[in-house]
Amino acid sequence: MARSGTLGPALVGKLLNRFGDPVSLLTGTATELAAPKRPGITVFTTRDGRFVAQGLRPGRWRIVMASEPPAIFDFELPDEAAGSAPGMIRIGTLTETPQEHGK
Repeated sequence: MARSGTLGPALVGKLLNRFGDPVSLLTGTATELAAPKRPGITVFTTRDGRFVAQGLRPGRWRIVMASEPPAIFDFELPDEAAGSAPGMIRIGTLTETPQEHGK
């Protein structure tokens, strides 16, 4: 558990769209699916789709990137991630979650 005044570990990963291309130079919001009324956490991507986000706790999450149409990434954040350094959780590469037509 993070102490008061800290953001907790940094989540590090890479976002790819449904075609396998990096989600480049965009901003978005990460929302905890079990607590959708909680304020979202801002996510930014680099040119190659890498991102860092702080303040995410273990559980199911959704990242919605500000693209047209929005790129959506659903993932589960484990309590501990193998290969991660202290204070950092490496989630790896997330591929855009398929959405039903019209949503």
